[in-house]
Amino acid sequence: MSKPSFKEASPQGVANMAWALAISALKSGSCQALTHAAEIALSRTEEFRPKELAALGWALAASAQEAPKTPEMWRQAARTALEVALEEPHTGRGGRLLAQTAWACASMQAASQPLLDRLANALAYHCGGKQRILSNQDVANGIWALSIMSCQSPSLEAMVKEAELRIQTFEARQLAACAWALATTRYQSKTWLEVLAAAAAATSHSKLLGVSAWVLASCEVPKLLEALLPNAVQLLQNPDKVSAETLLQLAWAISFSGLGTKQRPLLLRIEDLLRLEGRRRDAAIREDLSGMGTVVEAETAEVAEAEAPSIVLQEQDFVIVHKPVHWEVDDGDMRKPSGRRPFPLSRFLQQRFPSRSILHDVTVGGGFQGRLDAQSSGLVLCALTYEAFLLLQFRQDTHDVAREYLVLCHGWMPATLREVSAPIWSKDASSLVDYDRGAPAKTFLQPIAWFRRSGEQDLYSLVAEELGRFKDYWMTVTAWVVAAVGTVGILSKPLLLPRLYSSF
Repeated sequence: MSKPSFKEASPQGVANMAWALAISALKSGSCQALTHAAEIALSRTEEFRPKELAALGWALAASAQEAPKTPEMWRQAARTALEVALEEPHTGRGGRLLAQTAWACASMQAASQPLLDRLANALAYHCGGKQRILSNQDVANGIWALSIMSCQSPSLEAMVKEAELRIQTFEARQLAACAWALATTRYQSKTWLEVLAAAAAATSHSKLLGVSAWVLASCEVPKLLEALLPNAVQLLQNPDKVSAETLLQLAWAISFSGLGTKQRPLLLRIEDLLRLEGRRRDAAIREDLSGMGTVVEAETAEVAEAEAPSIVLQEQDFVIVHKPVHWEVDDGDMRKPSGRRPFPLSRFLQQRFPSRSILHDVTVGGGFQGRLDAQSSGLVLCALTYEAFLLLQFRQDTHDVAREYLVLCHGWMPATLREVSAPIWSKDASSLVDYDRGAPAKTFLQPIAWFRRSGEQDLYSLVAEELGRFKDYWMTVTAWVVAAVGTVGILSKPLLLPRLYSSF
């Protein structure tokens, strides 16, 4: 298939070709072609109809999910599409364009705060009062977009109330999208949660069931969660229609809500199904990745001056790797540039185990379980098979795997401090304590040593930490923690201490 040419194309032709690229298997050169399409739309905006800009925005957002980095011009084109849609009359078509362009902007985090405020007000107008000119899909897209862009306004609440009224007519995938998005904002309307639980308890759609369980556990309403578990048992009788993601969501929700003992038979069933799914994936892959080892070996030479990772423990299905400072626990994506700090840890493992396909699979994060910051050092667990990956993830999600850290902190931490519990809100790869939007999280800790830098007044504490119950990737961060072991000059090598402190 030849590369499309946008130079002489009409606005409709530009939108159509961008749409075709987004849904086709033609990935080579598509990023450059889509950037050219965005450039044309920005330079000839007045020639484009709103629906053509909306279609282009959708194509860019859909393609951005697979691009290593979203070009800024794509975001500019999505913003332009949204601005044009906001000028459309308050009709059904105008509302539909708003929802479509909102989805594109949210997917690429392209909207400024003033634009977001205008969008929220316009969406609320279209779905409220006598208008109600938004379809169910438009309402779902609008709720998802406002939630992903962290819009905390009466407009979001108005759209949720509209969704509650229509919930019996929502498709399962629409409801699942709304439920997941709202959970990320910590939206906890009692009516919404009850309606969601009732729908999940009666659904035959496994994805809705898994997302609903995750949401109800996150919002700490175990009674509502327990009410939908009989339906989970029923759906698991036909495991071919239940994804591994849904199984893990159910397992995490049961464990996080303190129902593990009571629901032990269900957890054992989930574990068995994950084992079978892992074996199916392992049997389906082709282990021969010829040439991959040569590529990785050549790239490794570029980072020879850095301290190299090392294998601490190797079993048949997994390894434990010591990650030095300046190495990144990445997702195994070979398309990303290498040879620059932080160095990708996946390259090291791909060289050591060139036939292990999971190390190149970005959908499972290259097999890694957990993450460490690039400027820290420590042990990282990595699966070598899909069966091991799913079972290790199950152990982690049901809190059977303890994760402990040694952290060097500024200041002298009180010797009696044993626990930090706070709601954590995450956005744009950063986290902070937020009592309105944060998710519940807990860290257990014990200070084990105190330091003063020689000749200076700077004080430090060495703290052992263990993550407690946490939601998804959010976790508590002690207020004192600003530097990992080895980054302030006191400890330059990995620190190994005997377990002199009491058990957590």
